[in-house]
Amino acid sequence: MGHFPPVFSLSPVLLVASLHTMNTSTLLKIAFLLGCVAACLAAETRSSVSDEALEAALKDKRYLTRQLKCALGEGACDPVGRRLKTYAPLVLRGACPKCTPSEVRQIQQVLSHIQRHYPKEWAKILKQYAGQ
Repeated sequence: MGHFPPVFSLSPVLLVASLHTMNTSTLLKIAFLLGCVAACLAAETRSSVSDEALEAALKDKRYLTRQLKCALGEGACDPVGRRLKTYAPLVLRGACPKCTPSEVRQIQQVLSHIQRHYPKEWAKILKQYAGQ
């Protein structure tokens, strides 16, 4: 097996020159590999939430109130609030193509909790998102 120098040690000029000397098949393989790596990295950007962490969050009234204010556009959003704001309307309408089955189940659990324990906010959510 041949020894290949690390790509990162090449200067940009040498890198471009080495790309010009490669055949099309090799370039396609490299492009495919880079595409696969990019797809894997993109898939990992949304981290999953454990059921235990979700239960703890639902019991924390102050935290949940902050997330509700975000979802309703009444307060600042953290990553969790932005995620809720993005996916809750889709789950409400029964169509969330980017959601995993686990995410749909957890979002339904959150919405059910809000419906039971925060009826005023639930009415606002329905008014704001159900018709979108």
